Amino acid sequence: MNTRHGTGIVMDGATGMLAGRVGSTLKVAALALVAGGVMTPVAIAADWPIAPASWNDPILNTFGQYAEAAGGLHFHEALDIRVNDGAAMRAPAQFNNYWVRTIQRDAGNLYNSWLVLAENRNGAFGNTFELVHLEPDAGVRLDTRVTTGQLLGAIRKTPDYAAHLHFAQGTGENPWGGISKADVNPISGITAPNANRDTVKPTIWDVKYRVGAHDRLGVLTDGAVGKNEAERGDNDYFETKVKAGAVGAGAHILGARAQTKSVDGGATFHAGSADIDIVADAWDRWAAGGRRLGIQTIGLEIKNQANPAETTGAVTSFNFSGSFTTGQNYNTLRDHTLVRAAFNNDRTADSRDGMIGAGNTNAHTANWYTLTNRDDDATIEADDRNRFWNSNVKKAPGNVWNTPNGAANANDATKNAEALFPDDFYEITITAADASGNSERSTRVILLDNFEQQIGINQAIFTGGADNELLVTSLVNFKANANINVFMVSAHPESTTNLVAAAMLQWTVSTDANGDLFRTDLQGLNDLGNPSRWYVVADYNGDGRYTPQLDATTNFLFVPSPGALVLLGMGGAIAARRRRA
Repeated sequence: MNTRHGTGIVMDGATGMLAGRVGSTLKVAALALVAGGVMTPVAIAADWPIAPASWNDPILNTFGQYAEAAGGLHFHEALDIRVNDGAAMRAPAQFNNYWVRTIQRDAGNLYNSWLVLAENRNGAFGNTFELVHLEPDAGVRLDTRVTTGQLLGAIRKTPDYAAHLHFAQGTGENPWGGISKADVNPISGITAPNANRDTVKPTIWDVKYRVGAHDRLGVLTDGAVGKNEAERGDNDYFETKVKAGAVGAGAHILGARAQTKSVDGGATFHAGSADIDIVADAWDRWAAGGRRLGIQTIGLEIKNQANPAETTGAVTSFNFSGSFTTGQNYNTLRDHTLVRAAFNNDRTADSRDGMIGAGNTNAHTANWYTLTNRDDDATIEADDRNRFWNSNVKKAPGNVWNTPNGAANANDATKNAEALFPDDFYEITITAADASGNSERSTRVILLDNFEQQIGINQAIFTGGADNELLVTSLVNFKANANINVFMVSAHPESTTNLVAAAMLQWTVSTDANGDLFRTDLQGLNDLGNPSRWYVVADYNGDGRYTPQLDATTNFLFVPSPGALVLLGMGGAIAARRRRA
């Protein structure tokens, strides 16, 4: 049995009659009473309200999916089941003993024709089913009880879309006779025949990263209804990636020190930001190659590759099943600002309704979910658009991954060592699931660059000599209480440089709790032979490779003093001495 809101039917084993049973439905074809009391099967697939035209592509839109054009920009508040034009609609088991409370007949526009069936005959509607794009049968009357197998009408093609039953479920009544609290995902309570079950995992197609402050609305167009949104082109996205051949090649570089670009800005790069929005294009399918559909749940986890304890934890950004906004009704489901709190829509990552246009509608379908528009609850609110991954938030009691910036940035770290998410490579894992229990995970790597790592030495020109030593005098914005390898190389390092192989000299220094130099260390160097320029590199993450966004570099010019002894052999390296307190 499949638990759901509503009234199903069961067979009474003693009498062979149909008996009402609340909270369950049969996983068999519904039965209809005919003359003589003989039970005859009717054409209803399992407990779906109507058999789809094809089980390879049975659904046009899911509950909560991004929708536009007809009805304006909105969350799709129902399940659209694709059928043949003129398909007969007969009452399935879950409609048995419901009452006809609203009949809307509009012969001139079948888009506006429907039935509303309610749990209660009088007063409050209670649980309701709404059947839209249905031409009600002439025999259907107000204030009558529905029986299983009863002909309710025919599904007619609307002017813009393929023929389909718009099947909504919820509680209550709105001013135009529909349901005002569409708080049930209809697909969660119905089951297809075994041979036609949904076994296809969702697809996580692409991920983009945008400046958090640029979660800005476009202008609604096409009249007072606002059917579409003019997509902005001035939102900045992080475009730069780690170069091929380098550590983390292909990873997007995010953060205050990263570069961004907008469509309108062309090739011009703009400043980065520590406030980051993560948007993902994801979809579901009922069958392989079928129409792209909205998913039921989607979320993310951001985790430091080197230290998994530095993580957001698993966050469910959106769950489009059940009441996902306070006071949910048709007005909230069709509220532009609420829709855009869940879905991104600009010229870089534009959500598009797959029902729009002719031909291959999959080419038009895109659901860009803004995964970082999440506060501390599952309710979608307009203010959620002001949330983001505050990637430089201070590591302090009460601060989490999306803690807003306080007055004068009181919640932001001033040094890398005090950040909840210190600069490093991070894995962003996105998880999406559909109503059938199929799920998918996809992981991307990003390089977070909010703070400038610096290394200082005591001399810009080093002359050598027995009484003249080169010292590391400062480290800034490194990890706390860490041992940092320092390399001296003869050429400015590139992103592909192997520091271990290139080093003339290598030593280790330590940081304190602030990520600064613990003490001034003696480098064990007093002569380098011929005049030359040398580069000193502090390896932030200890991987022995140069990463410009993480590793600190400085340089000095060696000019030997007269008569200086050459203490380093040609091409050789020596182990450095360190002065210990």
